[in-house]
Amino acid sequence: MGWSQAIPATWSIMFALYWMLACPAFGSPGDILMESAFFRDTDGWYATWDGKLEGRPIQLEVDRVSQRAKGVDNGNVFWYFTAPAKFLGDRRTFMNGVLQYNLGHYFFNGELKNNSRQADVIIESKKKKIQLGARYVYTGDAMTRIYNVTFSAEPFEKFCKSGSSSSLCGGANDRCQTNEDCCDKNCVGGQARWYNLKTGKPAQNFEILQVLSSMSALKIRGGYYDGVEERTWLKNPLVFEGNYEPHMASPEKVVEVKQTWQTSSCSAEKRSKLTVRPTGPTDTFNTDLVRPWLQYVEFPNIPQICSDASLVIEASGDLLGEDKYVTVFGEKGEELGRLFVTANDFSVTASACANDGSGECSNVPDVNSANTSVFMQDEVVQPYIVKDGVVISRARMSVYAADRRLKIGLGVDGMNLATTVRLVSATIEFGVGGCFSYSAVRFPGISKTPDRVSGYFTTLDIPKVIPAADDGAIAVNATGVLQPVNTWIGVSVNSSVSPGTSPSVVAMLFAGAGQVLGTGPVRNVTEFDSSRISRNNLLLMAQATAAQFSSRTRIDVFLHGEPDASGHPDLLVLNEASIVYPPLSCSVTTLKEGMGVLGLLGRPIERELQQCDDWWQCSAEGPADKRKFVSELKCRTECWSSSALRASPGRCYQPFIADGVCAIPTDACVCSWDGRPSCNAGETSKVADGSCHCRSSKSCIRSPINASYPFSISTKGVPAGDVSILVEATVPVPFRSDNWLRVRLGEGDKRTLGHLFGSPDCSWQCKDSYAGYDPTQPIIDSVRLPFELARDVLSDNVLEIFIEIDEPRQELSCALHPQHPRCFPYLDAYGTEEHARSKFLRGTGYTYLAQNINSSQTTIEVLNSSSAGIDDTTICTNCESFYVLVESELMQVIAFDGNKLDVVRGVANSLLQAHSIGRCFCANRTATCEGSLLETDCTTYDGIWQGTVMQPIYPHILPALHNEGQYILRSITVSYGALDHERF
Repeated sequence: MGWSQAIPATWSIMFALYWMLACPAFGSPGDILMESAFFRDTDGWYATWDGKLEGRPIQLEVDRVSQRAKGVDNGNVFWYFTAPAKFLGDRRTFMNGVLQYNLGHYFFNGELKNNSRQADVIIESKKKKIQLGARYVYTGDAMTRIYNVTFSAEPFEKFCKSGSSSSLCGGANDRCQTNEDCCDKNCVGGQARWYNLKTGKPAQNFEILQVLSSMSALKIRGGYYDGVEERTWLKNPLVFEGNYEPHMASPEKVVEVKQTWQTSSCSAEKRSKLTVRPTGPTDTFNTDLVRPWLQYVEFPNIPQICSDASLVIEASGDLLGEDKYVTVFGEKGEELGRLFVTANDFSVTASACANDGSGECSNVPDVNSANTSVFMQDEVVQPYIVKDGVVISRARMSVYAADRRLKIGLGVDGMNLATTVRLVSATIEFGVGGCFSYSAVRFPGISKTPDRVSGYFTTLDIPKVIPAADDGAIAVNATGVLQPVNTWIGVSVNSSVSPGTSPSVVAMLFAGAGQVLGTGPVRNVTEFDSSRISRNNLLLMAQATAAQFSSRTRIDVFLHGEPDASGHPDLLVLNEASIVYPPLSCSVTTLKEGMGVLGLLGRPIERELQQCDDWWQCSAEGPADKRKFVSELKCRTECWSSSALRASPGRCYQPFIADGVCAIPTDACVCSWDGRPSCNAGETSKVADGSCHCRSSKSCIRSPINASYPFSISTKGVPAGDVSILVEATVPVPFRSDNWLRVRLGEGDKRTLGHLFGSPDCSWQCKDSYAGYDPTQPIIDSVRLPFELARDVLSDNVLEIFIEIDEPRQELSCALHPQHPRCFPYLDAYGTEEHARSKFLRGTGYTYLAQNINSSQTTIEVLNSSSAGIDDTTICTNCESFYVLVESELMQVIAFDGNKLDVVRGVANSLLQAHSIGRCFCANRTATCEGSLLETDCTTYDGIWQGTVMQPIYPHILPALHNEGQYILRSITVSYGALDHERF
């Protein structure tokens, strides 16, 4: 039994409706991705060949009437129609697509030798050092034929292996698609497929993917026959988008393609990788998975993705042989492709294919061990761990990543022959940026009762929907009774004035959540879900707002199902709702390592500042002798010897301090100006002995700093939605949720935009753990600049931000005013300073000053240090740093002796100031009472004494001191959908 499970009758109708609404086919199979039509010239195509060419070079010509590019050779040369640059580069979108071309001959001799060892189509990547060839494509049985070559490891055509055909099924060598098409129930692949031209082995999807990621050449063979003049023509070569199907149609079938072009100008400048590689066994990784099995790999905390993505899986186990592979599934259960389709899958001979030295495949005997030498990278045999990959379309990725989590299924069903598989790692690679996004609902969300009959909940406003390049998604975080299988949230576009009158549902969320959450009593849950919105619906939304600059798109939200049932909830909370899709126009700018930008130099963010005394002393005759100067330059300027005859420069030196004692205690330990120690007894000087030594008088102190790096990033176009700021960095290991970076505006009110890689508070929307990611690779996180601020901030086409471990507070004490949006914006909704204070106050204890202190005093006496939690357990060598707040000044306690504290003043840029022991509050308003400086005097004159409080502060108020480990910034990308429809 595979994954199939009985579907309860109570939700079978809902299941069908859900798939009709939420899971239609993604993308547009048949859409042209690249094309050449020879109307006037060769469109950049040219001829290349191998070996020595007889006669003149091959020059392509164009027959404008028939729109063909043609070339002529004199025999004995294998030449190719070679594609122009527009077909090359990063062409991962070609994966599972089809190269279609019409090839024919004006003249050839079919009785002459056709050298089939030469590939019919070649793709190569010089960067990856891989060359692949499609063999056995050319038939040679007709003067002209349309050929289809799929960019997939699957064979191009399949045949029934044996038997006699009948009216119901096929016999030997009849074409087939599945085993059911054949009388012997054995549909196997033919020889026509992609091969690695270096090893001679059938290519894997991962190899095809590598070539397409940086394709340097695409060639279609034009010369086939030896010893005779050959005239060959090529017509209308194109690549159209495919939609993964386990069984491809016959390559001889002419595919009717739709003449549509994707004209999106939103191309990411950088690609990012996230790798899940657990070090130990988990339910999914590093454990033997026995057939049948289905496991989901989760990539937490991913940004919004609006590009094609490459999924690469490393695995080991029983993956060699016919019908052994791993199937890849999307978040909704749709099949995305197959991995590890080995060399003899679907082949007529059930043996591995190796290089016999001639470039052809030969049978390999004794292939008993798993994965024996079939999977190779360059020439290194990897008998245990193998690698393969698939491409996930941008339309799917827009939906999958909309809720900031990616979940991909991997499985082997009961019919698969792979008995045991062990997964090692999973990597997703994607373009950074290129999305239109808008958050229509933000914390604290919308809480209300849906209408009992219609289910209408609320109407959301999207300020400006711009044309979409592909399908998109709506993501919703909701709290409510989402468990009943007949309850779900529907989203509709409202084109009328009245809310709640939307004609049709365009997205469906949380359908079938009851099965996921389990059975039991009705209860509240908080769930994240995303659902597809088709490109057609997005274009309709864009057309509705195109007439006026200030117009908005209205989206109605309904709670569907049985809102009038007695067991249905009275309350739904919409915590978050956002729309995301790849637009036709956007702005994407990336700063990264190698550009010489401060903060992106590959060094850790500094956490401490070393301050050293740099004073110099003068040795000279006259008044300058023994004077001290703050710098060497100052000393050399003013250190002069004066005499009756002339002035001459004196000697500037950094003095040394004698330390230790001589062997004879009565001898004096002294230092010369250049740091040589000696022991002197009166006028007698001798070489230093005992512990006498010299040390520099330079004093250095390392103090914590608010590490903050400013960045100015150019943008293009007027924002149509929120602005995404995506930051890639190497983060501390092991991962801790209370380690984080802050992103803050560098202009205007300089407010905090959010936190990366963690959060200082987990009251809401905590970060998922990054613990499963490969710690040797950077990870990526993002924050948003809301649309409401974006237009003003980017009016000069420059975004100025700070990325920092802590925030400078020279004009604002966050300890005194934590509710201020510059300090803790995520606490605004609570509305009370007391709640905010509780987030960082270290316990409830406190004490009072026992003396007045000035602004430079570093030893402070308090009334009772223990009542403030100061003791040997909190102030010690291995203890966490201890901080206190006195009025608006922050201090660090570094040592204590009873009630006397040694402190570092003015921590975190707080203002150094003098503090009185307290203040007398007098109801009688008499000068004698109000002038009291001591508690005893105050109470004597009927006043109320208020001592100056010293309050312990939890280090969350000082994340620069609390965060541990090293952060290294790798790249910063600013991206948004733009109103300008020009190419950027």
